[in-house]
This record gives sequence, C-alpha cells and structure tokens, in this order.
Amino acid sequence: MIQHRPTTFAHLLAALLGLTTVLAVHGCGPIVLVGAASGAIMANDKRSAGTIVDDNAIEIKVGNKIASDKALADRVHITANCYNKTLLITGEVPSEEIRDQVIALAGAIDGVKQLYNSLDISVPTEYKSRNFDAWVTAKAKSKMISRKELEGAHVKVTTENAVVYLMGLVNHADADAAAQTASEIEGVKRVVKVFEYLD
Repeated sequence: MIQHRPTTFAHLLAALLGLTTVLAVHGCGPIVLVGAASGAIMANDKRSAGTIVDDNAIEIKVGNKIASDKALADRVHITANCYNKTLLITGEVPSEEIRDQVIALAGAIDGVKQLYNSLDISVPTEYKSRNFDAWVTAKAKSKMISRKELEGAHVKVTTENAVVYLMGLVNHADADAAAQTASEIEGVKRVVKVFEYLD
C-alpha cells in the first residue's frame, strides 16, 4: 500500500495551527476546549495539507461558536476533535436540551461531513480528571509510536473522563492494534473507535 507522507511544510502548518487553536481558546476560559487532551502520530498522516487546515478550522469554529454564547459556554465543558472532516464532540452538558443545542451548532459548520456526538449529561469534569485524560492521551501516543505493528498508522487520540477515542484513516488490523494498546493503560474505562477504514 502506498502511504502519503506529508511534506515538511504540512508538518509546520499543522504545528502552527495547533498553536493557533490553543491561543484562540485560551481567552475563553477552561470550559470550551478545542482538540484538548488530544494528539496524533503525525509522521504517517494520510490527510492532505489542505484537509489538515480544514480540520483545524472546524475545531476552532466549534470553540468560537460555543464561546460566543456566554450563557451556553458557562454551563458546558466541550472538546471538539476533527479528522478528515469527521467531527467528534465530547464533554459534559447539563441537559438534553443543551446537548441538542451544542450538536446543532457543531453540525451547522461548513465542511463537516460526519458528526459523532459523545456528550454526557452530567456536571463538568474536574481538573484532576482532565489532567488524567491528558496523561492517558500522551501515554497512548507513546505506546503506539513504539509498537511495531503501528509503524505505518496515523492515529489521533483524545481522552474524555477516562474514555479514549481513536480517530484516523487506518486498516482494520491497525485499528484493532491501536484500540488494544489504549485499553492496556491503567485507569482507562473504555476505548471508542471513530476510524475511517481503508480496507
């Protein structure tokens, strides 16, 4: 199988967009997070540079839409992750009505081809839980990078309340290996595959 490897320019662009994402959300406070506690193995990213730009733009738009509604933003903890125009929304909201409002806002963003709603109706997680999520994400990435079976795979990892979500363009064998790797991390409640399959 021929695998697309992004150019140095694409790496730089993705890094700059990641920084832009952090800066854009920083002023909004800790409740609306874009790509938070997430990461990806960039070396084998099968997306084009243009798609990487589009994915980052979608994540930023979700954060901005929610943050611009102060009444909504103060009541939720939302994380938006986008891969190949597939948008995953995780976090906590106080009611079904608010959940539906968040999903409607996210679904109305141009460019989103598929939306996964993984919002819980509950109080927002505490910082201790979010710090653990960040640790799990980093640990999962590290373990996947060192796993020989996943050398050619690109997996984006995000963790919310000890649930690990995996995104990417992969074959079924890579998906299973990545999920197994994440499930072995102590404290992980479950692993959810949000992959697009190549085989």
